[in-house]
Amino acid sequence: MHQFADLWMVVGRTTTIFPLMLLAALFMGKRSVGELPVFDLLVVLTLGSIVAADIVDPRIDHAHTAASIVMVVLLERLVSWAAVRYRRFRLVTSFEPTVVVYRGKLLDRNIGSIRYTIDNVLQMLRDKGVFDVSRVEMAIVEGTGQLTVLEHGQPFSYTLVVEGVVNEDSLRAQGKSVAWLEEQLRAQGAGSLGDVFYASLGSDGRLSVSRRRESEAGVPRFRH
Repeated sequence: MHQFADLWMVVGRTTTIFPLMLLAALFMGKRSVGELPVFDLLVVLTLGSIVAADIVDPRIDHAHTAASIVMVVLLERLVSWAAVRYRRFRLVTSFEPTVVVYRGKLLDRNIGSIRYTIDNVLQMLRDKGVFDVSRVEMAIVEGTGQLTVLEHGQPFSYTLVVEGVVNEDSLRAQGKSVAWLEEQLRAQGAGSLGDVFYASLGSDGRLSVSRRRESEAGVPRFRH
């Protein structure tokens, strides 16, 4: 009789815990599950462990499980806010992109630094439909572990400014100076680097600038 009572308790917990998990997921916002950042992956694993323990162990207080889920979600929201507000914090809590192929050459030092092998990179290239490395202008392993490939002849851009911070490596690679950049930004209506949310220089030489608090007038909105 006691076993049947425990079984029904497990059924009841399973039925009630999933709506709470759904609310938690909706509250955290839409994410690409296949491309989870490090902290989000930890959140998913933690929530999974909490829910699994609650479902299979009738001795665990259900209220404690609910409180744990709420606290994990609040922590995720706090970290997400800090990542959006402070770029340095975002860089510390995530992986940076790594260039593994440049102008048709595999970069063994960069590949080794992220603990990948040449076979890993070649397989990822094949997954992208690339069987000839010499065709690749640049291949980057993103912070999510996904491979981004740029082939010769495709248009691309160099990131020059992110949230007011100048990428001096990109500037030097293009033979440009900070003074040149500031002059170009002023010509596009940006009073200072601090006003710039993002700026990039395209392969066609065109500078694209997104200012902070850019007007959303005329931007289409999509609804279900």
